[in-house]
Amino acid sequence: MVEPSSAKLDAILSRTFRASLDSTAQAPLVFLSSLSQELQAERPNEKCYMDKDMLERMMFARLSMGQVDEETPFQYIIGCYRRSFEESRKVSSRDKEFAQLVSETMILAQELIVSYSGLLLNPAMEGMFPQPPEAQRRGPTQLADHLLFDPNSSSPEPLPPGFLEQFVVRFQDEGLDDMMNPVITQISLAVRNVSPLGNFHRPLNALCQLCASPVTAVLVANHPKFMPNAMNGRSFESESLFGPFLKISTAPDIFSTGLPSVLEQCFSNLQTRRQVEINASISALRTNLGTLQSGLHQCFHSLLKAPGCREKVLAFIAAALKLNMGRSKMQADMLRNGTHGFFSNFSVIMLKLCSPFFDPTKADRIGRIDVAYATESPRIDFLADETKVAASSEEAASWVDKRNTDRQDNLRDMQALISQREHARACSSATASTAPEAPASPMSLSDGKPGEFHFICECFFLTAATLHIGLIKVVSECMNNIKEMQRQQRSHAELERVREVYMGGPGAAEYEQRLQELKDVLAKANQERLSYETVLQDPQLIGPALGYTRLTAALLLKTVGKSAAGPMTLPLPLPCPIRFAMLPEFLVEDITELLLYVSRFSIKELGTQVMDEIMEFLVVFTGSPMYIKNPYLRSKFVEVLRMWIPAGVPQGVQPPPENLVRLFETNALTLEHLVPHLLALYVDIEFTGSHTQFYDKFNIRYHIGELLEYLWNIPAHQQSWKKLAEKDPTFYIRFINMLINDAIFLLDESLNKLPEIKELEAQMEDTAAWALQPQAVRQEREATLNQSRRVVQSDLTLANVHVRMMQYTTTKITATFLLPEMVERIAGMLDYFMMFLAGPERKKLRIKDPERLGFKPKELLTQITDIYLHLTQGDPAGVFHEAVARDARSYRDQVFVAAAEVLRTLGLQPEANVRAFEAFSEKVRGAAAADQEEEEVFGEIPEDFLDAIQCTLMRDPVILPTSGQTLDRATIQRHLLSEQRDPFNRAMLTVEMLKPDTELKAKIEAWIHEQKTSQGVKRTHSGEATDMIREFSLRQAEGVSLQAAGGVNLRSEGVGLQP
Repeated sequence: MVEPSSAKLDAILSRTFRASLDSTAQAPLVFLSSLSQELQAERPNEKCYMDKDMLERMMFARLSMGQVDEETPFQYIIGCYRRSFEESRKVSSRDKEFAQLVSETMILAQELIVSYSGLLLNPAMEGMFPQPPEAQRRGPTQLADHLLFDPNSSSPEPLPPGFLEQFVVRFQDEGLDDMMNPVITQISLAVRNVSPLGNFHRPLNALCQLCASPVTAVLVANHPKFMPNAMNGRSFESESLFGPFLKISTAPDIFSTGLPSVLEQCFSNLQTRRQVEINASISALRTNLGTLQSGLHQCFHSLLKAPGCREKVLAFIAAALKLNMGRSKMQADMLRNGTHGFFSNFSVIMLKLCSPFFDPTKADRIGRIDVAYATESPRIDFLADETKVAASSEEAASWVDKRNTDRQDNLRDMQALISQREHARACSSATASTAPEAPASPMSLSDGKPGEFHFICECFFLTAATLHIGLIKVVSECMNNIKEMQRQQRSHAELERVREVYMGGPGAAEYEQRLQELKDVLAKANQERLSYETVLQDPQLIGPALGYTRLTAALLLKTVGKSAAGPMTLPLPLPCPIRFAMLPEFLVEDITELLLYVSRFSIKELGTQVMDEIMEFLVVFTGSPMYIKNPYLRSKFVEVLRMWIPAGVPQGVQPPPENLVRLFETNALTLEHLVPHLLALYVDIEFTGSHTQFYDKFNIRYHIGELLEYLWNIPAHQQSWKKLAEKDPTFYIRFINMLINDAIFLLDESLNKLPEIKELEAQMEDTAAWALQPQAVRQEREATLNQSRRVVQSDLTLANVHVRMMQYTTTKITATFLLPEMVERIAGMLDYFMMFLAGPERKKLRIKDPERLGFKPKELLTQITDIYLHLTQGDPAGVFHEAVARDARSYRDQVFVAAAEVLRTLGLQPEANVRAFEAFSEKVRGAAAADQEEEEVFGEIPEDFLDAIQCTLMRDPVILPTSGQTLDRATIQRHLLSEQRDPFNRAMLTVEMLKPDTELKAKIEAWIHEQKTSQGVKRTHSGEATDMIREFSLRQAEGVSLQAAGGVNLRSEGVGLQP
């Protein structure tokens, strides 16, 4: 017998609502007695079935009964919604009429379920139906329980598909915000204090679901906690809806980074864990973080597209930045600022938002970025407390040591020289080509109406600010952690080195305690390092960050005149356009900080990127001091470039990818301008105004030197170098002078410390006598020894670069070294160190394992003799060997003889070179004899004819108009190469200001002729060649080199003449 359709529908509705009008119904069906009685009264002679028309009465009757089993009323009604779909799918399609009836009934049922769910959740309808006290108390947040369904817990079942969407539409105008706001709050609270290993996935999915709907997206953006009225960045993070999500990270914090603990589960007991296990943990963490970041990006992207929400999202971003600007400080107050986790995730999200317009070749995208936003931003003040790229003299005070007036004077002098040089280059370029003029400086920098900027522009600059206080700050903290860890590792190694000294002695227990404390500190630092690296070395972060860096580099080049039409014209036009000058300096600095970090630890990632715009950015602005006035910032460009060359890569370190190496060899702008810009920076870095300028310049010049050494072997770069030396001898002589200064100071400093190290090591080797020393004395001497070792190793590393540069450049460029103001300097330097390496002094330098300190005397002797040979081969006039002979302080014939013997015996030079050196020594010997003869002829020189500083006979006297003193031209030119001030009264002085003292010169020449004639001595001085070189030197402008303080102390010449 076929069951009637009414009975079949009744059965379906009974299963859907777990209710029945039959008193004999069994669980889980509930007998609706009140409704049954009502129906019996209405239809006394009919069997009652549940149907479409009875749905609402049935639901009201069931909900009026309250909780009848383990399910709360709201859980029950969610189950009904789910079962309605299941029952619809079960109906056979053969009976089309019945299937249609069921479909219509279930659609109505779902609408009623959604409506009655609102009666259960809406606080305004509280008490409409009986609910358990806990359910009544929780009210709307019961919905969150289903959104946050966890299959591994006893939480309620997930929301059925379609329920939330239907719920939102139904109550959009009937108290939806009152019901959803607590739900949204609950979702945010669900991830509070959760780590990347915790269960954040369901809350994240729930948030994504809410943001995906335009209606609920508006609710999220209008939520009271979307942008809380917080006092500082830390409270903003904890109180805002997205704060707990954004905080989820492995990046260390002053408080807990959430549970389960990443440090305990992934990075504990690192000494016993295999590297493959650590790598697997990092990979799993990055996968989780990638899921988090993708979900949050989806949320923000959806909110930005939702009607009426974009402005609120941009305001949220701006508020997060404003309240956390303190993170940019070197010592940020992390109690008042947001966590590294928050801003590392936020950085990724902002980068993802920018990714559609990363490609700078798409003019329609990059063209919408207006640099005027930096000065006219309606959201954040980019100019507050921020140094500008082309800083004014007042802003330059941020890196000038105000306490030292000499440094201020030197800095001003250097800036004046740089400005003079750059204007001369600009004029020269304008004459030789059709270089564009610098744009005017408009009052308003924006191309449009004030305050009106495209979304792409806003997104770009807000991302820049986010990276500055986010990603780049985390990079900085990571590098500080690594530096501290390296310091502790050195201390640990130094303690281990002296273990035998303490073992068995009275200080053994204290020694072991110090050792264990260091091990504990190192273990914690290593955990933090891995926590940082999990975030920072994630390809999901590095790739977009490099894409943004490329866009920024292209934008800055575009701002100073680069166009798609053709190559850039250098030098850049002057003055610097105001649109560029007023950009915040961090926009440039953050490029270098990111590139430095990636180049150090993830250089392979650079091989996946297009790097042409970044390379051109580095080359152009390395040599544009009027556009980027901070010399330390330009020096970081060099540090980046140094990491991109394949030379000198330590073992175990990844070499630079091929695409970077090719840029040095194929990029036209790089081939023409990189070497001149590096040499200019080498000179510019002499005076920075910083209280550490003297030592800073050595490290910066070390990177320049290593980069130049690599470039010298590329023919196009070598040709560019030679061209500069020939076309601009004024500049090149200043460069050579500083090269010599640095080599003198560094070698002298290190060679004089080697005997100290030798003595202290000998004391420690006598273990019995050492153990008798008081502990305080031992510790003090250990510290002294370790410090001396570090100083010597550092100085020798730096010095070797400078000596090598003189070695290879003198194979092609010698004229500058042979000028009157330079030849005695280079001769004196070479003689001085030859005395250390081949004279009696060399015995003091014999220490155990000298190469561990970077001291390679054989290699250094070879380099010094190479320089001698190169200079004498490029000296047809013979002035070089005469200058060596005149070096009374350091030249010793026996040292040259001993040096030749060492070179031959140890095979340090080919026999042909040794013979050439011996021939050079013979020339010097003859010149020295002739000088001695001339000195005897001259006898006592009149005081008026003596140089006031060198106390030697003047050949070309000049008057210093600022003090009225008279000096030999070569002496004062050497001094002015280093400092353009009168050595007697510190007044400003340049080469052009010197006045030839023709009258005194005539008297000196007459006196010389008289002395020679009276003694019958005639000596030819290679007059024509010497006059030619001196005439060449007269055309030199001011430069930078050494001054001889009384002609006695060579190092004083290298450091600079003191009044």
